[in-house]
Amino acid sequence: MNCIMNSMYLFSLNSISKDKFSLIFIVLLCLIFFYLFIFQPKREKFQQHSILINSITINDEIITKSGFIGKVSKLYKNGYLKIILNKNVKVIMKRDFVLKILPKGTLKLI
Repeated sequence: MNCIMNSMYLFSLNSISKDKFSLIFIVLLCLIFFYLFIFQPKREKFQQHSILINSITINDEIITKSGFIGKVSKLYKNGYLKIILNKNVKVIMKRDFVLKILPKGTLKLI
């Protein structure tokens, strides 16, 4: 039994030493996969969101990540904005939580 285990161990060591290039190839292939299908789309999504955040102006109708729909009434320099949700409710929130800029006149339809 011990002889069989030793021979299996030696066989595995020989196969590893022979297949160093295939191991490197598999690792590189995994890294390329992660870059193309995970990191690159996340970066593109982040860039599109930063463009959206920087394009917000006063009187834009927006929807937030929490589901509020309102009109931007004031922009602050420190990254905040004031949103009017209805006649009596005004909310100050961070620009990062804006999900989408809605077409003009959307609030009149609701």
